[in-house]
Amino acid sequence: MKLDKKIIFAGIAIIVGFIAIVLVVSYFGVKKDAELTYFYYSLVCPHCKIVEEYMAENNITDKIKIVSKEVSESKDNAEELLLRAGKCGYKMEEVGVPMIWKDGVCIMGDQPIIDYFKQIEEQK
Repeated sequence: MKLDKKIIFAGIAIIVGFIAIVLVVSYFGVKKDAELTYFYYSLVCPHCKIVEEYMAENNITDKIKIVSKEVSESKDNAEELLLRAGKCGYKMEEVGVPMIWKDGVCIMGDQPIIDYFKQIEEQK
């Protein structure tokens, strides 16, 4: 009987430890993701080029942690774009590039993205 109690206790301890690890990893993973801004673009998109030029001219990547994701040649990036845009309430036929995703918010179009960057620059 004492052995059964030890096994049950050990099992509970393992489960609690596992849950604690998952929570810690989830917390830091979400925190890290919150620090990032995702920029979805296409190599053949003229509006994307406008945003890229603005980012380069204004050293945006020195001020904001940006992860650039090319969608015309990467199926995974294109699917991620559609998934995130869908979470922002966009229908599949409404999704386009350039698009920025930050903390669950989507900003689509060259001028809205540039305006967002200007707002960030004013705050810093």
